[in-house]
Amino acid sequence: MEVHVLEHEASAPATLAAAEVAVRDGAHLILCCRDAETSRQVASQTAEWGVPLLSLHPTSVRSAAGWHVAVGTEAAEELRAIIGDAYARGARTFGMMMPAGPEGDALLARLPGYFGAPGMTLATPARYEPGASVLTPEALWVATRLPDVVIAWGDAVDPVTALWGLRDRGWRGPVYLPSAVVPSLANRPAPPSTMGEVRTMAPPSSVWTFLPRSDPSYDAVLTARAWGAGRLASNGALADGARLHDALRLLDAALTPWTSGAWAGVSVDEVRLALADALTRLPALDLATGRYDPDPRIPAAGRAAGLRPVRIVNGRLQPLVAAP
Repeated sequence: MEVHVLEHEASAPATLAAAEVAVRDGAHLILCCRDAETSRQVASQTAEWGVPLLSLHPTSVRSAAGWHVAVGTEAAEELRAIIGDAYARGARTFGMMMPAGPEGDALLARLPGYFGAPGMTLATPARYEPGASVLTPEALWVATRLPDVVIAWGDAVDPVTALWGLRDRGWRGPVYLPSAVVPSLANRPAPPSTMGEVRTMAPPSSVWTFLPRSDPSYDAVLTARAWGAGRLASNGALADGARLHDALRLLDAALTPWTSGAWAGVSVDEVRLALADALTRLPALDLATGRYDPDPRIPAAGRAAGLRPVRIVNGRLQPLVAAP
């Protein structure tokens, strides 16, 4: 196997241009993309070219299904993991704060499917305007519903505003935030832990210092650290280096059934098609950043079971007592 590294400026057009050069030169697969917009554009184009793509961002482009495997966990899967963890810890009544607008509408339509376990109740979610500086009225609405736990959902910033609103209104129960907020906490701290526990879900590689040996991702995390000379990410919460390790592991697993002479006399297009089929039909694998179970119908391969529950204390990820 030959690997060609193409360096270019960090922009979607530059990445597309580099991918086009690689495809023209006979590449059987493209591996790229650490942000959502670049992943969307490259996935759409490589699917049209008939070239498989491994992207390092969980953005799913449904039109690229069958050609695109996104190495990461989509927000919807992360939310599923949060709900499952809270339920396992005894929560039955859930409060939720979530953004208004089209994305929030789409999420609202999917929520009934997330709360189907016996005894689960979801209070009417409080919708907020994205970018609001104060969310205490919405927080009061949620707090007065007396939930067992609150999920403050949204982008990398708004959920922290929601958390402050909950604490300002006296809510001291556990609050779950999306993992996307963790990098932003360096610039905008969360309320002190004395005001209540804050939780999120994280990839195993982000919590490697307290990952038990029995964890199904333990060996993969050690391997990823060895590959990266002890580093798993450019930022402690990103796990981008570990995702690169996992993408290469997925590629290796897809190639393993093929013998060294299996490609003799096979055209480039046939190899690309066979590789795309092998990648999207891999069995579930526990890797450094979670559990990946590729599906030819859905590009995002990360599954809720691959994430680990943690506390956020002073902007850092800390162990959370295991659910009973």
